[in-house]
Amino acid sequence: MENAILQTLQFNLVMPTAFDFAVGYCSVLKTKDNIKCLVMYLVDLSLLDGNIYMQYLPSIIATAAIALSRFTFNVNSYLYSYPIISILQRNSKRITFYGVCI
Repeated sequence: MENAILQTLQFNLVMPTAFDFAVGYCSVLKTKDNIKCLVMYLVDLSLLDGNIYMQYLPSIIATAAIALSRFTFNVNSYLYSYPIISILQRNSKRITFYGVCI
């Protein structure tokens, strides 16, 4: 089955980036435009410091950018609001782990 899918796609596969996760999370959380813009900016900044952020998964970078953006704009409590907690639980990481990435 997997072989058939790969042959159909002609082995043209792409890994998801932090930007992909950020767009998905922002749509799930229904964030405002100003928060979404800051999230995208923070994700872009993580690319500039590649040596530091390469140790984190793209989903973690996106979640940390969303948490920091929500904190900056005073939207709920940044890491302890329900939508962020549900994303963190899906990523099966502890909240303290994200503090290092932020």
